[in-house]
Amino acid sequence: MQFENMFYLDHCRDIIKEQILDLLDDCDDDFYPPLRKRVFLSEKCVTSSEINNSILRYYHWIMDSSGIIVEEGNKVIGFVAYTVSPDCLYVKNILVAKNHRNRGIASKLYSMILEVNRTVCIRTWSINQTNIKLLEDNGFTIKEIIKDDRGDGIDTIFYVREK
Repeated sequence: MQFENMFYLDHCRDIIKEQILDLLDDCDDDFYPPLRKRVFLSEKCVTSSEINNSILRYYHWIMDSSGIIVEEGNKVIGFVAYTVSPDCLYVKNILVAKNHRNRGIASKLYSMILEVNRTVCIRTWSINQTNIKLLEDNGFTIKEIIKDDRGDGIDTIFYVREK
């Protein structure tokens, strides 16, 4: 397994870009709401019926990031995408292929992110217990909870780990 730091995901090889798109598409429904249905801040005034249910919108948002790619046998099996601001390193997404989960890959990606000497921020949803456990095991604490933000009984939780 090979972990490769990428300064900017959009600058990676075309085959890697294709594999990231395939991975996002394959894991789309593992997220709540599904990635293809995400509304970005710039789209808050757009109604959900006007949003094209395409994974491509989310893919382009992810590719406009720095990241770490995980490859095995020349195949992307996971990645973390993040942006860096003066306040924090914000994790946009961390994703491991379904058939490669429970092998410590997400834990390793979090470890690599936390090597950076800065505050790290991420958000997740309240029923994503696997990610919540990883975050809490890595010293993240809850910064804010937005009740029912993702539907009835499904909160958005913002986590932070101070440097």
